[in-house]
Amino acid sequence: MHGIGLHRAIDEGMTLPAIVGESILALINITLPDGTVNEYAAGITCSEVITDVLGRKNGCLAALVDGHERDMSYEIHDSCHIEGIKAESDAGMHILRHSAAHLLAQAVMALYPDAKPTIGPAIDRGFYYDFAMDTITESDLKPIQKKMQEIARKNLTVERVELDDNELREHFAANPYKIEIIDDKIGEGTGSTIYKQGDWYDLCLGPHVQNTAKLMFCKLTSVSSAYWRGDQDREQLVRIYGIVEPTKEALKQTLHRMEEVMAKEHELLSLGGQAAAAAHSLGTPLSTIKLISQELSKQLKNDKEISKDIELLSSQIERCEEILKKLSINPSEEVEFIDDDLSM
Repeated sequence: MHGIGLHRAIDEGMTLPAIVGESILALINITLPDGTVNEYAAGITCSEVITDVLGRKNGCLAALVDGHERDMSYEIHDSCHIEGIKAESDAGMHILRHSAAHLLAQAVMALYPDAKPTIGPAIDRGFYYDFAMDTITESDLKPIQKKMQEIARKNLTVERVELDDNELREHFAANPYKIEIIDDKIGEGTGSTIYKQGDWYDLCLGPHVQNTAKLMFCKLTSVSSAYWRGDQDREQLVRIYGIVEPTKEALKQTLHRMEEVMAKEHELLSLGGQAAAAAHSLGTPLSTIKLISQELSKQLKNDKEISKDIELLSSQIERCEEILKKLSINPSEEVEFIDDDLSM
């Protein structure tokens, strides 16, 4: 029986011929994180090992095999060390976000067949995907998100497929952006991989979640423009941002934190504008007002009431200076092209 743990099969009462059929399967040793070594038939998958050890509700999205990230469907043919990658871990969240970017692209292609997906990496707080397509607005995100949920509920298997150079070019012949990535990032004669879910596929190295049902808790957050490979002389693209979490509760918490951050940013903008307006009305830079208040504080330190007011003024000025510094940060410095990813 291909893929089942030998010791598990025997425990379940199977005879050796039933396990191996007409041929004798090679046996391999799998070392677990706690140092335990289990013996399995060669060809067992990461999913089967992790399920055997941790049970079906193991919360893992992928596995580390001798330190390399692998899909759960990856077959193991040699003795190795294996560890499950939990969804809530940093590595697990990266895989979840990466897979959600694929789901986004699949949904956009279903609704906008003429759109051309370019790249779609995981980022620190979510994911995005860039498309060559007509401009869309925030109001267009709702139907795209609805389509994502529809695809997620179908529980489509996510499959890794190895392709040679010619096959890659055939698959992406209609997408010049993917062809450019293939030309720039894949060595001639080496081929690469695509990931399929249903009829849709994308150029990618992976790993990814086992099925689209793992991506039920997504939320699209914004849309903006970007330039292909971060070059302002190249094509302008539509960038769609989103977030994903492994559970509904985790998504609610993330959305709540985002609302709090937005409220604080609004407050900073308001206070920053007030600080700038006050300085302008006085015709005096904030730094000068700060120096005057500090000097007054020294001279009037014996008058506790006035000194307290001046101290409060000084602290407010310092806060205004911090706000203005924050407002001067240029958000357009974000890297537009992720060079270490074939993506998506």
